[in-house]
Amino acid sequence: MVIKAAGEHKDRLQWAAIRNAIRERTGVPIMIARAPRVEVSENGAVDASDSDTETTAQ
Repeated sequence: MVIKAAGEHKDRLQWAAIRNAIRERTGVPIMIARAPRVEVSENGAVDASDSDTETTAQ
């Protein structure tokens, strides 16, 4: 389920954080991966850069 949700970013998953979240079950969102940031320019063009942004799970 985690891999499916991560989609094309599955290689960026932080499995130690995922295991801890499953074990602790606090209900608080945590960062489980870093995904490339997507920027939209004034003309509507989309540019995906490798700058990291957080991907969280609950």
